[in-house]
Amino acid sequence: MLVTWKTNDNISLSQELETIDLGGYTAFYGSGKLYLLHKNFTTENLKAVLEKIDTDKTFNPTSIIAFGYHFESKSLRELSENVKQYANKKKIDIDFITRY
Repeated sequence: MLVTWKTNDNISLSQELETIDLGGYTAFYGSGKLYLLHKNFTTENLKAVLEKIDTDKTFNPTSIIAFGYHFESKSLRELSENVKQYANKKKIDIDFITRY
């Protein structure tokens, strides 16, 4: 699935994505895209994402892409609203995308 998404997002198949630890949740990052594929994403993981955006100079996602089947609708809504409303210190506009 990640290969398909990389293709959709015009990321070279030869480009390795960085594995990111978000408070115990493993995500994948590359070319400004943060991919959330696994189950059990929590509010604590969301806090870790927002903190990493503010504190890590090399972490500048312009899109956060979640695999909708692995998220409860409540979690997707919380993630989407927080990403859109959060005024990060880098002033990055971040899109939230749910894919199925």
